[in-house]
Order: sequence, then C-alpha cells, then structure tokens
Amino acid sequence: MSFYRALNRSLIKNYVNTREVVPWYQKEQKLSALECWYKDNVYPLWFKYVKGPFERYQYEHTVSHLRGYGLMFDDRHNTNDPVIERAIELLPPDLMIGRYRRIMRSVELNYRKTHLPVEYQNYDPLVFQTNRLATMSFYRALNRSLIKNYVNTREVVPWYQKEQKLSAFECWYKDNVYPLWFKYVKGPFERYQYEHTVSHLRGYGLMFDDRHNTNDPVIERAIELLPPDLMIGRYRRIMRSVELNYRKTHLPVEYQNYDPMIPYLAPFMEEAKFQMQEEQELLRFNPWDRRLYCGNTTGMGETTPHSAFTAW
Repeated sequence: MSFYRALNRSLIKNYVNTREVVPWYQKEQKLSALECWYKDNVYPLWFKYVKGPFERYQYEHTVSHLRGYGLMFDDRHNTNDPVIERAIELLPPDLMIGRYRRIMRSVELNYRKTHLPVEYQNYDPLVFQTNRLATMSFYRALNRSLIKNYVNTREVVPWYQKEQKLSAFECWYKDNVYPLWFKYVKGPFERYQYEHTVSHLRGYGLMFDDRHNTNDPVIERAIELLPPDLMIGRYRRIMRSVELNYRKTHLPVEYQNYDPMIPYLAPFMEEAKFQMQEEQELLRFNPWDRRLYCGNTTGMGETTPHSAFTAW
C-alpha cells in the first residue's frame, strides 16, 4: 500500500469516527443579542440611506453605460473564463453574430469618442441572452464536417507509408553532390569529433554514459536501477576523473586501452522508461510526486523537449 493511500484511509477513518450527524452548515445559525439588535435597528437605516441608493446608482450607471455603447450585460463577461468560453461556443448563430456585431460596434464608438444615438438606446441591456440552448455546438458541427470530408477523400494507404519519390534535383544531389560532401566534409568532421571524444574520455578514465545529466528523470531512475558493481564502478570513475582534473593530469597510457563507448546504462534507461510510463499512467490524475526539473525528451512519444511527461 502506498503512503498516500494509507494516509487517506487513516484520515477518512478518523473523520468517520468524529463527524456529526448533521453538518455544521445545515444547522440553524442563531444570532447573538448584538446581531439581533443590529439587524432590527441599524441595518434598515443603513440599507435605506447608504446601501440601497448606492446599489441603485450602480445599476443606473451600468445601464446607461451599456446603452451608450449598444451592449448587453452578457457581452462584458470575461471570455477567458472556461464556463463563458463554452457558453459562447453553445450560442446559436443569430446570438453569436449579434454579440460579435455589438462588440465591434462598441469598439468603433469608443475609438471615435462618441455614443450610440439616443433613438437606438431604448432597450434593456440586462436581458439574459445566453440562456437559450443550442442544438449543436460549433466545434461539434465542425468536427462532423471535417470527418465527413476526410472519409470521402482519404486514401487506402496513408501518405507516410507510401514510397517517397525524389525529384530530379534531389536525385542529382544524392548521386553527385552528397557523396563528395560526405567524403571530404561531413565524414572527416564526424570522425574527428568521435576520436576527440574517445581521447578525452580515455584521458580521464570515463565511460560515455558517465557524462549523462543526472538531473534528467530517466537518467536518475536508470542510475537507481544499476546493480552494485556497475554503480560502484561508475562512482569511482567519476571521483577519479575529478581528482585527475584537479591535478591537471591524465590517466597513465597503459590504463587507457579500453572502449569508452560501451553503453552500459542503455538497458537500464529502457527499463526506467517503462517504469516511468507505468507510473505516469497510474498517477496522471494524482501527481503527488511533482518535479521542479523539466528534462529533455525521453523517447516515449513526446516531441517537445520540456513536455509534461518529465515535469509532472
């Protein structure tokens, strides 16, 4: 049993033993003597001379402002709110077009520093316009239309499974230019990079997998999965390289006869990917173990370097 599941069971058990039959918010709230006196003597005067006139002034001011620009009250809702955004999607075409035209007209009036003519202001801007149900949302109709057109036009073999034919220029480049480019530029440069990396790793007695970023979640998990002999050898190689770098020296030549490109960490990285994928599927809706570090791509399907997979 996980820690959080046990904690939840313990909390629920204690809550069941201590909860009341009637919740506190369903009990009758009794007022104190001061609250009763305030309710009977002070609040009526406060509402009559302060709160009531102020709310009436706010109402009239809002109505006058909306009429001046030809808007409805529902036109001013924040469209970044998810509920308002979905409600606008559910509007029928006539209400959606009317809303858009009113907003564009108000923008034009505000730009011109003027208002709507008085003869067009005789309406109630507080009528709720978004309470009509739509027969079908805009995006649902759009999806149906796109799927229908796709079914009619799709091919039996997808484009990515077809043989990609090269153009005449691409064929000429592949046959004449690319071999020379690879022979005299790309190949020698890649060979130099490889030899330089191998020489550097041998000089400090390291393996290539010792240089991986340990803050990456996949590498971190793979190191945890290492058996003791590989883990101890990795730790000793890193400490020896730190000491050699501190002393401004290199490993003796007789100890450099080895291949530093053997990927001893590769199988454990694959196992770490499978484990993290399983945990991600189980904890997608309860991500307690949130990480502050966002690593690179893990090879499990995501294409964005700092995607949501390693930043849960």
